[in-house]
Amino acid sequence: MESESAMSPTVVATLFVGVSVILLAYILRLFKSEARANEHTKNDLSVQTEKKREVTKPASKKKNAGERWNPKGANFTHHWVLSTFKGHTGEISNMDYSSNGKYLASCGYEDPDPGGKEDPAEDSSSSGKEESQSSGGDRSPLPKGLSRRQRKNRRREDGSPSESKKKLKPKKVEVSKKSINMDIYGRFVELNVNEQALFVFLERYSLKRDFMVHLGYPVDDNRFEGVWIFKNSKPFSAVTYNQQHNFDVNAREFVPGGKPRSCSSTDSGQGSSSENDYEDTSGSDQECGGQNDTHNEHLCSRCGKTFRTKNKKYLATEKCVYHWGKLKALNRERVYTCCERGAGGRGCTEGACHVWSGLKNGPNGPYQGYVRTRTRRNRPDFHGIYAVDCEMCYTVAGLELAKVTVINHEGRLVYDSHVKPDNRVVDYNTRFSGITAKDLKGAKSLRDVQNDLMGFINDKTILIGHGLENDLKALKIIHFKVVDTALCFPHHHGLPYRRSLKELVSTILAKDIQCSEKGHSSWEDASACLELVLWKVKKDYFVNHC
Repeated sequence: MESESAMSPTVVATLFVGVSVILLAYILRLFKSEARANEHTKNDLSVQTEKKREVTKPASKKKNAGERWNPKGANFTHHWVLSTFKGHTGEISNMDYSSNGKYLASCGYEDPDPGGKEDPAEDSSSSGKEESQSSGGDRSPLPKGLSRRQRKNRRREDGSPSESKKKLKPKKVEVSKKSINMDIYGRFVELNVNEQALFVFLERYSLKRDFMVHLGYPVDDNRFEGVWIFKNSKPFSAVTYNQQHNFDVNAREFVPGGKPRSCSSTDSGQGSSSENDYEDTSGSDQECGGQNDTHNEHLCSRCGKTFRTKNKKYLATEKCVYHWGKLKALNRERVYTCCERGAGGRGCTEGACHVWSGLKNGPNGPYQGYVRTRTRRNRPDFHGIYAVDCEMCYTVAGLELAKVTVINHEGRLVYDSHVKPDNRVVDYNTRFSGITAKDLKGAKSLRDVQNDLMGFINDKTILIGHGLENDLKALKIIHFKVVDTALCFPHHHGLPYRRSLKELVSTILAKDIQCSEKGHSSWEDASACLELVLWKVKKDYFVNHC
């Protein structure tokens, strides 16, 4: 009986349940211990990976603002200093406080244009290694002169992802010259004067108003309707540039309809800076005005033949055979620089038709469509100093504006735009202007350009140029505060002879300009004029007065 009671079903069931619970608890403990072991293994691996990253890539570690922009370890804490040094990719050359004492400005020796390089293909290939390390695929080429933060922001603006991306074909873009000319900036810094002081120095070179009339600048007068341009034919000495004139507006040569004495012109169609080196600027583009002249009869600016137009249309189309070069003395003979043929020989170049400058000798006018620089209501402390150069092309109405470039006294580009002529173009004058038909597609009108320029040029602004009367005629702007390098550096024979801009730059600055086969560059010519003037200021007021 005792053995039966001991082996009763209740006891067996109890034992079975107890053993099952013990086994289940044991199995759970095994799983938990295994999970903990896996966790420890993962943590160890992550720690090792982080240590490896720290050893192999120390540059990727975040730095504070004081260390990031100070490679020498200097502890700068002021926010002006930190924000000023941000973005510099080269050596800091100079720094100073602003005139109001609120800001600290700095400059450095580095590529001033973050927009690209002259050869983008070279840039993209040189930066390919750096980009391949940062990502598995190719990225769009970024300018080498940008800092790390600027490159990051540029990618955000472009919307380029952090993953791989198709390689973009680099575009050929204009380089840092479109931002600032470092030669000019260096000359301005060498003067060690502010812009107001430079303004005072340049005012001493500005032309007298009555002398500007003799040189052919556009002028207006309350006694006459519209704007008039006097094309002078009377030779006068360059000494008169620095003398006071008694201008008689009622003189015979200034009265409309008066008979001029002879033929002369300075509009050669080679831009505003193309006067002959050692030759009189009168030549083939002159027109003899007189009582018997009709308004539609013109002399070709290139070959000197007479042709006629009516209602801005050619009455007959005739090819023009001419020399595009200048006459130079060679072995006691006068030959053309284009083909080295003697004077009076047949031309070496053939044009589709005859062209003219748009002006006749004597008074020309009245003209409409001109604007005059205005006085600012709120007088600024600094009125501005700008160098201007224009490129022109031939239309049925004469020379018209095709491109204008303006830079400021530091050599920074302020304005650069192509301009669509009002009349039909008959010759783009590409050899000298560098303008083609493609450049003028979608270009601004002259009225739009005038409005743009009036936004930052007032009647007290100093404009600098070479043969600036041609630029102001093309722009149809009346302005009387000008510095003309053709008069600042006079020809040794005096007026009407003028030294060319190319010869001035070669002689004084020891540089070569206007060498491109694609034509002149308005940026290059404007920069050359400004650099010449800064050189003259230093020579006249600093070197000679030490």
